Amino acid sequence: MNLALKHTLIFIGYFFAQVLIFNNFTILEIATAHVYILALLIIPVQTPFALLITIGFVGGMLIDVFSTGVFVGGHSFSAVLMLALRNFWVFAFTNRVTFKGNESHLIQSQPLVWQLQYILPLILIYEISYQLLEAFSFDNLGLTILKIVSSVIFTGGISLILIYWIHRGSRR
Repeated sequence: MNLALKHTLIFIGYFFAQVLIFNNFTILEIATAHVYILALLIIPVQTPFALLITIGFVGGMLIDVFSTGVFVGGHSFSAVLMLALRNFWVFAFTNRVTFKGNESHLIQSQPLVWQLQYILPLILIYEISYQLLEAFSFDNLGLTILKIVSSVIFTGGISLILIYWIHRGSRR
């Protein structure tokens, strides 16, 4: 299957999962899993930067449009920021000697430690920007920090489960 078509179908699947399931599945109205960003994080490293940013903006805007959140544009800004820092982050911590597989399968063929080092900081960047934009003040900073930490743990845990459940065929 063509790589672009494969990633488009993956994004559509994660998009519908986000809109239909995960937007309504929260923990104590504090933690929300933003699993659609996993579809953005598995985009190949060789993807041109302008295309990567465009994909992040369009993907985030689709989530903004179909979500019931009060702030329109938060997902798109956070996705663009996360993807703008993604390649820098990959090359900053990845040892080219220990990188397994080719770069078109960025996350599927890597060990668990690498996956944690890759997805958790990028999810943290996404959640910090999204939650601060949604709160748009520092009045309830404690609650905002709690939302950030709990959403990072929730999103990271669900993402790791999905990586091993859905993308495990690429790991063999």
